[in-house]
Amino acid sequence: MKYITPDYYKEFCCIADACSDTCCAGWEITIDPKSIKNYQKIKGPLGNRLHNSIDWKQHTFLQYDHKCIFLNEDNLCDLYTEAGPDSLCLTCKQYPRHTESYLNVRELSIAISCPEVARMLLSRRDQVIFETKEVSKREEVDVAFPQKLFERINEARQVMFNILQDRTIELKFRMGLVLGLAHDLQKRIVSRNYESMERLIAHYGKKETQQSLINKLDCGTWKLYNPYKCKGWKRLGRTSLIDGRRAFIKNVWKELLHLDALNKEWPEEIKQAQQVLNQLTVEQYRRAYQELYQRNPNLTVQMEQLMVYFIYGYSNGSVYDGEFYTKVKFAVFQTMAIEELFFAAWVKDSDSLTLLKQVDIAHKYAREIEHLDQNIDYFEKVLKEKREFDFESFVCGIYDNAQMK
Repeated sequence: MKYITPDYYKEFCCIADACSDTCCAGWEITIDPKSIKNYQKIKGPLGNRLHNSIDWKQHTFLQYDHKCIFLNEDNLCDLYTEAGPDSLCLTCKQYPRHTESYLNVRELSIAISCPEVARMLLSRRDQVIFETKEVSKREEVDVAFPQKLFERINEARQVMFNILQDRTIELKFRMGLVLGLAHDLQKRIVSRNYESMERLIAHYGKKETQQSLINKLDCGTWKLYNPYKCKGWKRLGRTSLIDGRRAFIKNVWKELLHLDALNKEWPEEIKQAQQVLNQLTVEQYRRAYQELYQRNPNLTVQMEQLMVYFIYGYSNGSVYDGEFYTKVKFAVFQTMAIEELFFAAWVKDSDSLTLLKQVDIAHKYAREIEHLDQNIDYFEKVLKEKREFDFESFVCGIYDNAQMK
């Protein structure tokens, strides 16, 4: 059995009541079958409290004022305090840790919906290293598992990591290259042309190929994309190259406001951010965006870390549904959405965009998007089907980034 983890995984430690938020509020906590059986056996006052604090049909803890009923005034868990760590259900024991299983591979991650994880990631300057550990366990057998496809997807993902972490390339070009690889690979995934997949991945992995595509992107001649004849302009409602990102982001705001909300204040926060940026003219928006990166030199690395985080978390899931391109677009979309929320906070008050503020924005965003299956399903459908989010439209939005190193 092979276990893969980002190198910061082992650094995480819950900071309990020192946390700026609580993982016991805002969502239902599902109880695993083993814990349900254990809770049924507990006697005495704690057993009585458990009996009255669980939805036994849905297997979830009841809530009071959108918080788990066991969360006390000190933001600590009464169940943990009274019965110890072994009393916690699997969800509470694991969060923010998460494991994805792919036959004989286990990929471990930690979620930025936890403020401490968001702080770790956004304050990190070193490139993320993914560590692999082999553990002697009985090998699982599943003849239906698409092993060859899984291998090609992993190879493509590694090339994407290499591109995203190459800080000699401007961020907008890194994101463009990643989208291009996913776009071109998707056709081969549909046809299950494994040899062609291998050749394409190797092609994108070469520095000379990357530079050639960057040159084409920079002058507007890369495949579908041409900044002077971009069909995406009309769909984006843009009239010139300078307003490409802003026009694309309008569609991002629209989709974010369409989602189900865990926190009732979330839609209003999105609307306020949108209103702040809508007050800017096209020229003001562009100048402010450039100044954002000039005044916040660490922001480019933060966007890199987010892109790597989202690619790691989502792309391998395409082995089950074949939607590699959609999942990579989702990674780009989420990175750009968080960046735009940072931008709005900075425009509103340039002194307020501290690491603490960035952590607050990123973890709230992740809670709303990453922990509601219906939101993830909705986004994957939108990104796959809507022309506003096709390759041209994405690159039009990315290309209009400020000149960032």
